[in-house]
Amino acid sequence: MKLDSIKFAVVDNQNKHWNANAKYIPVIFQTDEETFTALFTVNDIKRAVKRASKNPEDCPKQSFWSKLF
Repeated sequence: MKLDSIKFAVVDNQNKHWNANAKYIPVIFQTDEETFTALFTVNDIKRAVKRASKNPEDCPKQSFWSKLF
């Protein structure tokens, strides 16, 4: 499987609880059945990157077109 790369935005937590993260990375997921939004912390993303580096056989390759753009 080949996928296009995407860029993520980091957004400020608008109504921050004293113990909450100051910034989040919002992602909108879309499957054939549903669409939903998730908020990730930088540490969430770092953990996912580490997991992907340990399991490269499970990761899709970047598409030709997204490498160009």
